[in-house]
Amino acid sequence: MFEVRPTVRTLKMLPAESYSGLIPDAIRRSRWSDLADVDVSQLPHPLIEAGKKALAHGADRHVEATAAAGRPVFELRTREGAAWRGAMIIDDDGTGWIVYAQRHDRFHSTVAGQLTSARAHDWMPRSVDHSLRKREQARAEIRRWRIHTLAAIIGAAGAAAVANDHSSELLVRRKQPGRDASERSATFSSTITVSVVADLSEVDAAKGLRGEALLDMAVVTRRAEDVLLRTTIAEAVTLLAGPTRPEAVALPDGSGVYYSFVVPASRLQWLVAVECADEVGELAETSLGERLRPTHLHYTRKELIAESAVEGRAVRALCGEWLR
Repeated sequence: MFEVRPTVRTLKMLPAESYSGLIPDAIRRSRWSDLADVDVSQLPHPLIEAGKKALAHGADRHVEATAAAGRPVFELRTREGAAWRGAMIIDDDGTGWIVYAQRHDRFHSTVAGQLTSARAHDWMPRSVDHSLRKREQARAEIRRWRIHTLAAIIGAAGAAAVANDHSSELLVRRKQPGRDASERSATFSSTITVSVVADLSEVDAAKGLRGEALLDMAVVTRRAEDVLLRTTIAEAVTLLAGPTRPEAVALPDGSGVYYSFVVPASRLQWLVAVECADEVGELAETSLGERLRPTHLHYTRKELIAESAVEGRAVRALCGEWLR
């Protein structure tokens, strides 16, 4: 994935109507001090997309701007609406920084004068730009961890259904970095045990699998509980349980919490399918697995289901239908 970021100075040059999609209030209302929670590299601006294509496939150097800046400056072009031009530099990490933007009819006559090496402190990425990038990277890392953890818990439920003892265990870890160089990082972990008790009817050709299943989830925390870890596990329970939304009950020894909830047999079948999509033919090794053969449900990978839950976007099933 190629990263392209406009500097805050460049953002101030771009009017709201030059964007191709919804933009955060901080930008729409020019509240530049409120950018801390904005993913700048993901803003829907054609210049950012042009920058990503330039990093992937190459772009033309702007001769005059390159000479004035004393370093390579690449020209970005857009054609949507009132066409814009951008000037991009590439740092040592391979990140593209859009350091200047202007309407196409004014860009060439102004860019070299704006990007002189003598005034580099005015147009090069500043500390605020690097700080925003660091915050965005931290948020992206948390999103990746949530997606991975949700997918793992969904998989544990599906694996429990077809295991010989109808249970599975999963160790979930999260490393939290220190707030500064003097503070050590902390690692939080929980052991999640999932067990399944199912009362299933035979498969009905018209209605699919009937009956219901009881899912028990015990979450044992191995150290002082982390808020993000707790909320992500609760989110996974909501995905598994559906509309029932079970409450957590404290374990008697105080080591963690316990969830118990009933789901339709078809939901358990779905959990098995997303976990064992490549081994559906082997599910008959257990009596429960024999009943859980896929029928007419919509199937997709657990990683995509987890990503849909975290990002709030629709997910595409194997049949091609889009689901949310």
